[in-house]
Amino acid sequence: MGTNKSLNPRPYWHVDAKWLTGILLLFLLNITFLIFILMQVTAPERGIALLTVTLASSYSAESGGMDVSGDIEIIRQKIAESPNGEW
Repeated sequence: MGTNKSLNPRPYWHVDAKWLTGILLLFLLNITFLIFILMQVTAPERGIALLTVTLASSYSAESGGMDVSGDIEIIRQKIAESPNGEW
């Protein structure tokens, strides 16, 4: 009674298939996480606030000039000086 060895060697294509499947699934997992993160960032609760801060800081006159009290006072003075209450 000897060992039960097969005469034909086992093909090794399954090793390559495991690597290809693993790489493909890792790529798909990364894309899924990226889409999930983008959906969470652009949700209405966060997206509106994020877009507001982004636009306000990009159009700000000074580098750190968001919500500067002096600018608000100037706007209030211009509104008070206008005949129809608009600026």
